[in-house]
Amino acid sequence: MDGRPSRKSAVVLVAGALGTAALAVYVVLFLQVTTDAAQLLPGPDDKRLAQIGRSLAESELTRSQILSVGGADLPQALTAAQQLATALAADAEVAHVQAGPDPQLATQLWQLYSPRRFGLAFDLMQDATTLTDALLRSKARELKRQLSLPTAPLIKGEAPGDPLLILPKFVRNLEQLGAGGLRIDNGRFVSANGQRAIVLLSTRHSALAADLQAPLLETIAREFNRINSQAGGSLTLQHAAIARFATQARASIEADVQRIASVSLVAITVLFFALFRSLRMLLLAQLPIFLALLAATAATQLVFGRVHGLTLAFGSTLIGVCVDYPIHYLNHHTLAPHADGPQAGLKMLWTGLWLGAATTVAGFVGLGWSAYPGIREVAVYATVGIFTALYSTRWFLPLLVPAVPKPVALQHALATALERVLTALRQKKHWLIGLLAAAVVVALAGLPVLHWNDDISVLSSIDPTLHAEDAAVRAQLAPDEPGQLLVTTGPDLETALQRNDELAKIVSRLQDKGVVGGFRSLSSLLPSAKAQHASLANLQRDPTLPARLEAAFVAEGFRTGAFAPFARALQQAQPPLTWPQLQASALGNLARVFVGEIDGQPALFTFLRQVRQPHKLSSAVASVPGVTFFDQKTFANQAWAAYRTTTWTLVLFGIVAILLLVYARYRTLSQTAIAAVPAIVAGFATLGLLCLSGEALNLLHLIGFVLVLSIGVDYGVYLAEITPHPASEPATLLSIVLAALSAVLGFGLLGLSSNPALRAIGLTTGIGVLFSLVLAPTLLVLATGTRSRDKP
Repeated sequence: MDGRPSRKSAVVLVAGALGTAALAVYVVLFLQVTTDAAQLLPGPDDKRLAQIGRSLAESELTRSQILSVGGADLPQALTAAQQLATALAADAEVAHVQAGPDPQLATQLWQLYSPRRFGLAFDLMQDATTLTDALLRSKARELKRQLSLPTAPLIKGEAPGDPLLILPKFVRNLEQLGAGGLRIDNGRFVSANGQRAIVLLSTRHSALAADLQAPLLETIAREFNRINSQAGGSLTLQHAAIARFATQARASIEADVQRIASVSLVAITVLFFALFRSLRMLLLAQLPIFLALLAATAATQLVFGRVHGLTLAFGSTLIGVCVDYPIHYLNHHTLAPHADGPQAGLKMLWTGLWLGAATTVAGFVGLGWSAYPGIREVAVYATVGIFTALYSTRWFLPLLVPAVPKPVALQHALATALERVLTALRQKKHWLIGLLAAAVVVALAGLPVLHWNDDISVLSSIDPTLHAEDAAVRAQLAPDEPGQLLVTTGPDLETALQRNDELAKIVSRLQDKGVVGGFRSLSSLLPSAKAQHASLANLQRDPTLPARLEAAFVAEGFRTGAFAPFARALQQAQPPLTWPQLQASALGNLARVFVGEIDGQPALFTFLRQVRQPHKLSSAVASVPGVTFFDQKTFANQAWAAYRTTTWTLVLFGIVAILLLVYARYRTLSQTAIAAVPAIVAGFATLGLLCLSGEALNLLHLIGFVLVLSIGVDYGVYLAEITPHPASEPATLLSIVLAALSAVLGFGLLGLSSNPALRAIGLTTGIGVLFSLVLAPTLLVLATGTRSRDKP
């Protein structure tokens, strides 16, 4: 080459620059990073459970936050809570916030339910058609008792039109729908112990969308600090919100990404500069890595509409994988340059580079069939990143490297030293046999102590202080059992409401038997139209009811004619209450947490407390069509275990695919074994070592195992390629060592992550790559025997 690129080369470089610029612009403008845990929810064989899990992740329930304010005394706390609620109401992310019930709530409740109260008299009938005289006498006695209580003024005004006390009983049922032990003091929410003021807040977006929730959490902290400062620093704030855990996870992942990427790049930079002593070569080595990360990020954003933080964290470790291709080419170009120039040198190496990339991708392709969106993201990210690094090495590096590379003493010395080590091993084959046998023994020894931990909670790292605070706040309100609820669906809302009414009766009986400690259901707010019609019809169809009621109540001492308004109200009763009417009322915020959508159908949630016998509960509610008992932890663990089993199958297919790819290249069993078997042994030895060390394995260790196979086979392929080109042996050995060190560095840092999921992948892959490096030359030496390389 004369130093000037040909027209074709110039076109390639310009096209590459334009393509890179386009990708960069796309990423800058459209990249959306999320740590939404819903992306980690699986789609198991039980599609309904998966849909419930996703519906809950996006529901009003997860968007709710509880702020508990303490002060020198309760009045100070109540004042501060009101100030905080007022300040937060102006935030665009806050859908609604309350420090107390709507002042007009009582009036609106009366306006909503009083004209419809006769449609709510479900439990008055001793049979399907009539109120007996004896029952009417007992109702008269109950009214007399109520009028003797301190609450008599509240009853007295309504009694003439509602002597059966239908509305007061219905309102008492409504009290159970609040947040458990939430109390009201002077029109403000107070904790169950009466010592702290409560603010209830709901956001517009999912609590799991950490990028949207983080600014709100900062606003809450800032506004509270301002109010606390004005109060002399005597206030305390406790906060319960799923959003806090999501933002913590995002911060942790971002820190891991920055640390891993920064340290990996710095280490690789130092290593490359020490070997090549050239800024140009250093930048060329970084070019495929940069393009790989850029293209992988853009592709993932395009395919999924967002990129999960875990994908980026995992993607940063691809630096240690994608660097293989420029390392291999640049080492050969420097140590054993081809006589016909850089392009010819790349062409000589191309088959091995392509096969190494193909076997690496083969391990990821199976993950693309995962039921977990997050793992599918990783598969797409890795596949695009690896092939981008490969082809950018092929298209750009030969055009940009110096035609006549400058020799570097350190690089030559290391390559020569590695060649001597390999020559020594050829003389001492029993060492290699012992090494390979030891790895097999470790793999087999680990099998008896293999333990799978399918508890998905071990994959998250939760700040214990944050968890304790969240639990303390929720305990102040005696909340529902987290993650356990009943879900009722139907083809339309009315059908779902009818099923929900039936379900509420069953759960009420189970509560009496101690199966559950309590429950909250939409049936207390909105019975089905069918139930309301039936209740009203049962009262209206008996023309003697007003006269019989008059007689029964007079017999118990009430004045004649006192209940004439009852007959008029019964005839003028309004039609049943509907969901749009309830949603538009003061109770709309409370009601919305009970309603969702699953697979296009309305879904109603019944929240449970103290589920003591889940199997009996599940059996009892099975008689109601469309009802599912959902235990989020059990569901997640079972799905996680099921996918772990599926992944084993994918691993086996991956091994077969790798072997077929390698065999298709070499057409001999010996060369195929040289390239693939050491990596397979290394993978199983890694799992064996982890088991022997007491590590409980999970799905993420299996993903690490796939990575070990994919990366380790690269080393075997590069060694197998030595056979037709023995002069390239030193460069190949140095390339493998550098590639392994880069991978171990990246995945080793991942193994130090605070995120358990990333740590499992990093630990497995870091150890496995080391094993792959050590075992890679074993079959090559055992198969080829003693020889001296050809001199160029």
